[in-house]
This record gives sequence, C-alpha cells and structure tokens, in this order.
Amino acid sequence: MTLLRQNWHIKAGSLVSAVLLALFVRKQEDLVTRELNVPVKIEPRYGQRVADPAAGTSVRVRLEGPGNLVDDVQVDDLKIILNTTDTPPNRSTRVPVAVDLVEKYRNRVAVDWSPRAVLVKYVSDAAQEFSVEMRELSPARGWEYIENPVPSPARATVLGPRASVAQVRRIVAPFTRETEPRVEQMVTLHALDDRAQDISDQVQIEPAQVRITAIQQPVLGRKRVPVQPVFEVRAGSAPQITVTPRQVLATGAESTLERLYVVETVPFPVPPGESRVVRDVDLKSIAPDVRFEPTRVRVQLVYTRPRRAAQASPAPSPGVAAR
Repeated sequence: MTLLRQNWHIKAGSLVSAVLLALFVRKQEDLVTRELNVPVKIEPRYGQRVADPAAGTSVRVRLEGPGNLVDDVQVDDLKIILNTTDTPPNRSTRVPVAVDLVEKYRNRVAVDWSPRAVLVKYVSDAAQEFSVEMRELSPARGWEYIENPVPSPARATVLGPRASVAQVRRIVAPFTRETEPRVEQMVTLHALDDRAQDISDQVQIEPAQVRITAIQQPVLGRKRVPVQPVFEVRAGSAPQITVTPRQVLATGAESTLERLYVVETVPFPVPPGESRVVRDVDLKSIAPDVRFEPTRVRVQLVYTRPRRAAQASPAPSPGVAAR
C-alpha cells in the first residue's frame, strides 16, 4: 500500500495519458467519410474548342476510410479521367467519368463519385460542306456501267482550323473498279486543295468513309468468224465441203471475242455409202455470254467416188478441219 502511495501523482498522470492516447488511436482508426468537388478539365483539340461541359463543372467525390488518411486527401490528389478520343465534333456525346486517387491512398481509401458520365461537345473553328466526287483509280477494261457509281452519303463536311478548311477545294472518293456486275466498296474520303494536293491530315472529314455502289456489264462486241464443220471421217475419202453461211456473226463480251477465231459445229455422223450428205447442224457454244447469228448452218459433203464405208473415226479435236 505504501508503494502505491509513492509518486502517486506521476502514476495518475501516466494513466490519464494512456487513456487519451488510446482514445486518439481509436478515433484515427474509425472509418469516416468526406466529400470533395473536383473540377472537370478537358483540353481543346486542334482546330476545335470545348463547348461542353461548361466552365466550372465538377465531379463530387466521396471518400471513405481512416480519418487520418481521409483528412489528408486534397483535390490535387484526385484526377478526373475522360476518354474523348472518339468524340465527334459538333455533337454532344455522353462520356463515362473515372476518378483516380494517388497511390499512397489508393488501397486504404474508398472512392465513389457522381455523376458517372458527362456530356462532352467539341465545336470546330470552321466547317464547310462539299459534294463527294468519284475518282476511278483503275478502269476495268471490257466493262461498262449500267448504273454509274454513287456515293452514300453524297456530301461530306470538312472541319478544323479556319485557315486549313479554307484551303479545301474538293472531297474525292478514290475507288478501284471491280470486274463484277455489282460494285460495292467502302472508301476513305480525301480533301484536296486547289493544286490537287491531299491535305486530309490538316482537317477532319465527316463522315470519314462513304459507300460506293454501281452496276455494270461487260462491253458487248460483234465479230464475224468462220465456221468449221466437225463430222465423222470416212477412211480414204476427202469430200468437198460447203458451209452455208461460211461465217456467222458472234455477239458477246469483247474480252471473249478477242480470243475467238473460229466456231465449230456440233459433231454429226456421216452415213456410209452416200456420195452427198446435207445436214443442218447447230453451232457449238463457247461461253454463256456469246451468241451466234444464225445459230445453225447447212453443211454439204460431196464425195467424188463412192467407196465402201470405213469404220467411223472419232471426231477431230476442236479447231482442226475434218478430213
């Protein structure tokens, strides 16, 4: 008992200090909440200014965590993140909002915010509308248009700094012509100045691409070609051959007619022992898009000396006169 009474005032002071310290530590470890208003900052783009959000717009951020940490967080420790890369000009676009907290608080302080998205609108310094012009890079030889190429949409808008937009004279859609009846392509638009130089890298074109559609057909040509009859051959006989008409008119794609030098008849048999054979025979088709006029010819075979019929031989190869 005597020991307890010794230096009692020092011992009482230590006890009070320990209690106060425990209360302080508990207070610091208790979860607290705090709200901060963080301003939204969006940088202007080349040739465009920010119309929305308006100056002074902010995001309300709610912090929750140990009191000693939450009280230390400042506005500069919070970063508002807006991805405006794909935001088109002159149009309001809803962009999601993200909030990043500096690393020293990130794992111990919870962050929530409102609103979760803001409307962003860039306005171009200048805008000018142009009709889209077609530019065929490589004509398809042997084809002609039934319906000429048409761009969709037919007009495009050039956006950007006033000086750059003022240099644009034409908007062109270059495309490669296909060798198919129906043409359909997505092509990128290009801005040209008065010297026909491409200055697309100095402006923005809306839309950036258009769809090109057209309908075409092969160019039709006409050509007279000789007729080659094809028939079974008698051994030891060489008939006199008469074809009426000798030539026929072929109509079809020019590319096909260029390779056509003779047209054959459908092979036909020759009865043995006859000295004169007359047949009306069809012409052999060479391609679905080529037609002949007339479609049949008359072939007359005259043998000068009747001979015993030999065994029929197979028809000769195409393009070789029968003997």
